[in-house]
Amino acid sequence: MTKRSVLIYLSWVLAAALITAFLMGWGAPSLVPFRAAEVERVELYHFVVPAAAERKTVTDPAQVGNVCRGLSAWAWPWPMENTYSGGATTSFRFYLTDGTTYDLIYSEPRTLYRTGSAQQCTLTDLGVVWRDCPAPSVPVAEDALPTISE
Repeated sequence: MTKRSVLIYLSWVLAAALITAFLMGWGAPSLVPFRAAEVERVELYHFVVPAAAERKTVTDPAQVGNVCRGLSAWAWPWPMENTYSGGATTSFRFYLTDGTTYDLIYSEPRTLYRTGSAQQCTLTDLGVVWRDCPAPSVPVAEDALPTISE
């Protein structure tokens, strides 16, 4: 067996393992370092223009679980080109049972900020979590939006 054929064989084995893992439900990891049971409530924020931001508040444990499950995505440290401007921002503020808060900010098309983490990149549209959340939205003041400073 040549070196090339061994590499081809190993690449097929790796591809098969990844497909099997995906089909068995081993998808992308959660972007939050806690379980849904540890969350008292979640506030979801969405805006294109910060002065026109809206907020949804979720307290129902089933809906909190849906939000947490929706935040599964592959993320990696920057550097990717960031030659874009505009786009929507969707943010999540989790109020945990231990009294702490955890913020996650997703800015289209792919920038991700999390409490305690450096800027990251994801190709997953996290805005879909906002769109799928059935809670009513209300206007929110610009100074109430989650921010993360590195």
